[in-house]
Formats: sequence, structure tokens, C-alpha cells
Amino acid sequence: MMTQGEKSKSKGGRPRKFSEKTVPVTMRLPLSAIRNLARIDSDRTRAVVKALGAALGDIPADSSVRKLSISRSEALITIPDCPHLRPIPWLRLIEIAPGKNLLSVHKGVPIEKLEVTLEDVLDSAEDLGDDERVTLGSLLECIRTPRRSQTVRTEEILLVGIHSPSPKRKG
Repeated sequence: MMTQGEKSKSKGGRPRKFSEKTVPVTMRLPLSAIRNLARIDSDRTRAVVKALGAALGDIPADSSVRKLSISRSEALITIPDCPHLRPIPWLRLIEIAPGKNLLSVHKGVPIEKLEVTLEDVLDSAEDLGDDERVTLGSLLECIRTPRRSQTVRTEEILLVGIHSPSPKRKG
């Protein structure tokens, strides 16, 4: 048993890069990403950690559902990633920033269907983590209250094909 003044002996090998526990990860990255990581830090591992820290810097650590004001009386709802919503065929999470998604409901789907579906996911998903449960509960409340007061509505967003032909120029 070590006393307070003793230091643990090194087991040899490379010095630790991080103070917390680490695990090895193998991934395939585009060459442009590798070049960009080198701009952040010459050590790729540290570069990934720094880039992740920068990307997540303004993301709340909690599972917050946010209202993004677009006028004096209207707001868009943003939510963190929610894997249990992804399989719903008429609902899409559109990532607008890391950890921040807009909800897109297919045209003609009533808001009540979303509300009932959220209740069903909360009631039946056994593998629902605490963060996701909080997110879904907050989203449900964010929709239920305005639906009851009839102050919720859907609007269409413009989606275009990625591989649409370019318009031909006249002249």
C-alpha cells in the first residue's frame, strides 16, 4: 500500500497523454481531415480531443430542449440527438450544429401524432437512457402546452436535391 508521499512507479512505455482513462480507437478518415487535424496539433490524438472540445464548447451538457426565437411570438424547437426518434419514418432530426437538431415532420402529419408517439416512446422504450428520457419529456411538454392552447403549428421548409442539375444560363 502506498503512502501519501510515495509516487506510483511507471510501468514503462509511453507517457500518458490524458489524465482520464483512455481506450484505443481505430477509424478511417478522409485525407483532408487528417491534414486539418495536423493544423490543430501535430499529435492526431490530441488534435481530435481539441477539435471535439471546440465543437462541443457551446453545447449544454444536459439534455436540453431549446426554443430558438424566430419572431416575437414564434420559436423553433431544437433538441440534442435522440436515437429513439430516428426510426420514426415521418419525423426527421436535422442537425444544424453539433448536438443541436431541428425537427421536421412530413407534410400532413398532425401535431397530435407527434405528441402520442413521444408518449409511446417514453412508455415503451426499455433501453432509454436518463438523458434521452429527459429530452423526450421536455420535448413532449414543449409541444403539449402550445398544442392545448392552439399556439403550435407546422410550416414547410424547402428541401432540394443534392444532385439537382444546375440551371441553364440564357444568353
